[in-house]
Amino acid sequence: MSQISLSDVQARRLWQRIVVKKIDNQCLCLKELDLEFSALREFPKRVDSGDPTNVEAQAARLYWNKLFGPEFRRDSDFDGINSFLNYGYAILRSSVARYAVASGLNPSLGVFHKNMENAFCLVDDLMEPFRPIVDYHCYPYKDHVELTTSIKKILVGVLEHQVRYNGEKKSLRNAIQEYCYSFCESIMAADFRKFDVEVEIFDGTFDRV
Repeated sequence: MSQISLSDVQARRLWQRIVVKKIDNQCLCLKELDLEFSALREFPKRVDSGDPTNVEAQAARLYWNKLFGPEFRRDSDFDGINSFLNYGYAILRSSVARYAVASGLNPSLGVFHKNMENAFCLVDDLMEPFRPIVDYHCYPYKDHVELTTSIKKILVGVLEHQVRYNGEKKSLRNAIQEYCYSFCESIMAADFRKFDVEVEIFDGTFDRV
């Protein structure tokens, strides 16, 4: 019931928090890979409530350019590194879906994604800040063509990637569980500030300028 009655104002604020954290984590991914990330650091400050100017997409263009080069195009229908990303995202998506449902959430009621044919709109919203972890694990195979069994095994292990959440180091899998519960608490309280998106995906971090 809390999801259905969630106000547009609260939904826009929740999406803002998700987008800001996603871009933060994209910066950290580039930093961890010793790639240029300074230009991307400016983008989180430009994300307004609901991200009406689509800063997320603007940041993504720069991010993919820095991560895989200017010729790269993110397209789920492409082979090579795109297929690796698809596989990793599918693993991430299934974990978020599991814990969203376990938290009592309706996975079809998104705060940003709205599609009557998509039963996992909320999952697609909630997984956004964690995508850079998949990107990080796919990066070593950026010049490979075939998604081999050995690469699949490595990508399945993405859920054991160690993050820091609520002041403790834990697996991504466990962090996702707590993160989904935090989202549930925030909508039940009708207070977007209760949604704790602050997952540190690597040991290091940076202060946003």
